[in-house]
Amino acid sequence: MRRKFVSMTTISLVLVLLSVLLRIQVVEAVIPYVYIRADGSVDPSFAPISSVDNITYTFTNDLYIPVIVERDNIIIDGADYTLSRDGTGRGIDLTSRHNITIKSLQIRSFQSGIWLAQASDCKIIENKISNSTFGVWVFGSNNTLYGNTVGNNSDSSIVMDFGSFNNTFYGNNIMNSSRGIWLIMASGNKFFHNNFVDNTQHVYVAFSGYANHWDDGYPSGGNYWSGYAGTDQHSGLSQNQTGRDGIGDIAYAIDANNTDHYPLMTVYSPIYEGNFILTDNDVYVIAGRFDVNGSIIVEKNATLILRNAILNVTQTSHWQFEMIFQHPAHGNPRLIVENGTVTANNLYMYVDFYGNTSVEANGLTLAYGVFAYLHADSAMSVMNSNIDRLNTLGSSTVESLNSTYSWINTHDNTSGFFSNCTTDILIAEEGTILTMTDCTVNQAFFIPSSVNYSVINHEPGFVDNWNFLQNCSVVAASTGVAPNVTLTGTWIYGWGFSSRENSNYTVFNSLLYALDSHDSSTVHVYNSTISWRLWSSDSSNVWLLNSTSSTFAIEEDSRIYVCWYLEVHVIDSIGQDVSSASVAAIYANSTTADSETTGEDGLAMLILTEKIKNATGDYPLGDYSVHVVYETHSNSTAVAMTENSQITMVLKNLIVPEFPLLLILPLFMMATLLAVIVYRRKRLV
Repeated sequence: MRRKFVSMTTISLVLVLLSVLLRIQVVEAVIPYVYIRADGSVDPSFAPISSVDNITYTFTNDLYIPVIVERDNIIIDGADYTLSRDGTGRGIDLTSRHNITIKSLQIRSFQSGIWLAQASDCKIIENKISNSTFGVWVFGSNNTLYGNTVGNNSDSSIVMDFGSFNNTFYGNNIMNSSRGIWLIMASGNKFFHNNFVDNTQHVYVAFSGYANHWDDGYPSGGNYWSGYAGTDQHSGLSQNQTGRDGIGDIAYAIDANNTDHYPLMTVYSPIYEGNFILTDNDVYVIAGRFDVNGSIIVEKNATLILRNAILNVTQTSHWQFEMIFQHPAHGNPRLIVENGTVTANNLYMYVDFYGNTSVEANGLTLAYGVFAYLHADSAMSVMNSNIDRLNTLGSSTVESLNSTYSWINTHDNTSGFFSNCTTDILIAEEGTILTMTDCTVNQAFFIPSSVNYSVINHEPGFVDNWNFLQNCSVVAASTGVAPNVTLTGTWIYGWGFSSRENSNYTVFNSLLYALDSHDSSTVHVYNSTISWRLWSSDSSNVWLLNSTSSTFAIEEDSRIYVCWYLEVHVIDSIGQDVSSASVAAIYANSTTADSETTGEDGLAMLILTEKIKNATGDYPLGDYSVHVVYETHSNSTAVAMTENSQITMVLKNLIVPEFPLLLILPLFMMATLLAVIVYRRKRLV
């Protein structure tokens, strides 16, 4: 074991020494150089680099000599000039430097374009580094490389050498090199939003066991990797939610210690800062990924086109930005989508389509939290799409085919036509004309206003042909409206009804998901089950008879009356049924709760309230006193109502004759008459 340990250690030391020898480079002896001296001077003074404050050094022409920096805390601005050589040397040498910024410089044809040995807190920003053996060689910590294009380098675009730690690389294009990044025992560095394109090997790990970070978490994402074989069908932190988000569903593995958990599906582009505005007759096409740190405003006759695009609004809080289509001057702004996704960092954002705007989409995804609102006179036509929430208002129109929604809420005389679509929640409110064919609905809510209607025998299942106005027998007041919803070939997994503005409705023998009552409405529920919630507010009253709800939500001064059946069986002293007996249930305050007369079977059915529920709690009504009276006979008992109950009440000292007195008297008279007739016949004989 000891020999093996020594052998591995020796190999590691040899490799490190080889790395050091490679850094030494034989071209060190090649002169001349341009120096930025520790005192701030440029040597030689005629070099095309100028400074007026010894802080910012600006190129004034192309330069063909390497630059060595001996001063800290400065900025080198290339001003888009070129620094180049014959393939040898180091383009800019920042050995042991601190807080140096290099920007806007084209560096090419060196052995190493930029040399960061023992350098710290340096920033390499928006440079083009190409056609060298190594683009950037990093042997330090806390450095940042942002917005650079590093490509066409014969060995590696970026080398992360031994011990390099806490360096950040983002927004770079790393391309067309033998190795995009060469890791030599470097760890704790962060790489995200970089584009790795057409490298022979995107990342080469020389030694295993050194971990780096390759993404910025969700939903910011990681890097774009050309050749990545994953697909984007899902979203979310675990990539298991419905809808695309521009991030691959499976991670991009480099080795056991280096993984991009959120690889980007399209090439990353820098963030657009501020509101993105299209106006007049502007037409703008977004292809690939487009990040905007602001709102998107499309007005007048402008058109926004998403074509194989990811539009990411970089919100940091709910409702921070929005997406607006509006026409302040008789315009017709449009959104056209040919496979496009709109995301908002998993935060809530409105997409508002105001009057006379339109949406035409094939393959539109509005990711979680992106809520679409169609306002009056707007129109949407979508197919093969995935939309989180859709709200339609005021005479807007929707046509949808082969699409999925988490929420559809239709209001105010809107028209919706959905075919072969799926939604988790459907809410159809007053005045809506809604037709659904061959669809699947998890929970359906119907909300009329100022109407009377009955709901009978509604249970989850397949609906072959059903219309709310017909099948629910809706009668609307002069000011009332109801949704006109037609379902054909549609699965409804849960029914829900909610009424507004003094409506009255009755539910019989149904299994509902939810039931709501608002605005002084009155609801009677018979022999039914509410599997989720009964919600009552705004002075409404709900009567539950032999019915239950899993949960209750009671607000303001609304009341819910929980009632049960009490079946009273009245018999005489020998067990015979007593018909026409009076049965009454009496409250504790001696008022009558309910009364009935027994039928021929001796049964009377009373409806009694167990308790009243309101916003402050439950209030049981206590025991009832049940009284039975038949002629001069009576009986009483106390009953507690907590469920449907049956009791038998015996009228002692009563034996109900086999025939009633009214029937016996005619029989007696007939028998007497018959006897008289027989007697007279005998005397005549």
